[in-house]
Amino acid sequence: MKSVNNAPGKALLRVVGILYIIGGCLGIFLALMINILPFTSLPSNMNYAENLFIAIITSGLQIYVGFMGAVNANKPEKCRLLFILGLILFIIPIASIIISVIYRFGRISFALIFGFILPFLFVSVASENKNAA
Repeated sequence: MKSVNNAPGKALLRVVGILYIIGGCLGIFLALMINILPFTSLPSNMNYAENLFIAIITSGLQIYVGFMGAVNANKPEKCRLLFILGLILFIIPIASIIISVIYRFGRISFALIFGFILPFLFVSVASENKNAA
């Protein structure tokens, strides 16, 4: 078992994990509000239940990954799992872009491109810590 000091990116991993927890909670709250409030509307070719299901699953995954990152930030032996989870979260913005193109929601928004920043940080820091193990 490695020492706690061998995880060079533990502070950044903890911060990104906390940001994922906050973002996941906010995502679940907003998904519920968008699907419950009567004055909101989705494009006619997308079902409300599908939207809610996808939003809750991805937000729940973000909360889980954020919790795992925050708790295991100083454990280099756990960074292989964190690296894999980060790669999974890296796929979510790609899937969002593909869905946007399929459903023709318009141009690819800044938010979708911005969605690559946290997964990139998470994966790179987990990789750095994994190599320190």
